[in-house]
Amino acid sequence: MFSHITLRRRGQQLVIAPQNLIELWNVATRPAPVNGLGLPLPEVLKLISAFESEFKLVEETPPLFPILKGLATQASVTGKQIHDARLVAICHLHSIPSILTFNGRHFARYAALGPGLNIVEPAAVLSRP
Repeated sequence: MFSHITLRRRGQQLVIAPQNLIELWNVATRPAPVNGLGLPLPEVLKLISAFESEFKLVEETPPLFPILKGLATQASVTGKQIHDARLVAICHLHSIPSILTFNGRHFARYAALGPGLNIVEPAAVLSRP
């Protein structure tokens, strides 16, 4: 199983954005029959608190939107893809060079845009010494 401890031991600083916690809230509280976890709100709030205490929470400041608009325009983003573009914009805003994701293919198109972005999947972290 993947552990953030592996990355920390390698000297990586790990951060999360408010959007990560918002998406967690969404999926965790959504009923299981519609692709959710169906967890009760008190349990979800504990989970979110654990993330907040474990990871630095980066700010979403006003310069975020122009960066997002530029990325989304360059990549012809439509629909729900805007959520991934927003995470990339947060990376660019805070000079975060890499994004850890289970959905690397969702982010591949952003790797060469702007300052670039290194797409890292947990399996790659585990396979590396």
